[in-house]
This record gives sequence, C-alpha cells and structure tokens, in this order.
Amino acid sequence: MKWSKIHAGPITKDEILVYTQNSEWQKLRLHLKQKPLIYRYCKLRNYLNVNKNKNKNTRAAQVQVTNYINALARGGLIKPWKEEKEEKEGKVI
Repeated sequence: MKWSKIHAGPITKDEILVYTQNSEWQKLRLHLKQKPLIYRYCKLRNYLNVNKNKNKNTRAAQVQVTNYINALARGGLIKPWKEEKEEKEGKVI
C-alpha cells in the first residue's frame, strides 16, 4: 500500500473543519473503523476516484482522505512518509 500516493500534501485546519463535516464522508469514516488497513486503503482510493471533477480529485475529497491518513499516521498505524523515502532509496518494490 502506498499511502503517500493518495495523500494530497499540506491541508489547513480551516479546510479540515469545512470538508470533514460532509455526511457522506462521515458514513464512510465510520464504516472504516476496525477494518484492515488494506480495506481502508482501497476504500479511500475508490472514494477519491468517485469524487473526481474533470479527471481531478475534488479538494473536499483530498482534504478528507489526507486528514484520515494523517490520523492513521499519528496513531502509529502507518508511515506514509517513511515508505516514500524508502521507495526513493530503492528499498520498496
């Protein structure tokens, strides 16, 4: 799983407050609780693909998914930046 591939980079607190209140997003977020990480990754990737506007992810979906990934990283469940660094160094296939 390459979490960094679906992570949108820096997001602001204001964006988080605005976009994470969406009811569709909240349903998905609750659905992901206690699910395996691979399942969460696939669902988040699909969520981004469904929420495209002219072949580009909507900012709302980017913020929602990125905030979720950041929470997983804060909780120690994933290390998306380490994975990206290792990939650049040729350690991840």
